[in-house]
Amino acid sequence: MSSHFDTEIDTSGLNCPLPLLKAKKALSTMQAGQRLRLIATDRAAFIDILVYCEISVH
Repeated sequence: MSSHFDTEIDTSGLNCPLPLLKAKKALSTMQAGQRLRLIATDRAAFIDILVYCEISVH
């Protein structure tokens, strides 16, 4: 797997819902096929972001 990312966001230390909100903001500026790397320490972020991606166009 390639380690190339088009955008990277470090939300370490931020709690829900901030990691998801920052991810949504970044995704809204990205083109289809681009990759986002999100660094998060909030355990809920991993679930929230996966669910968001499943129900959205991302």
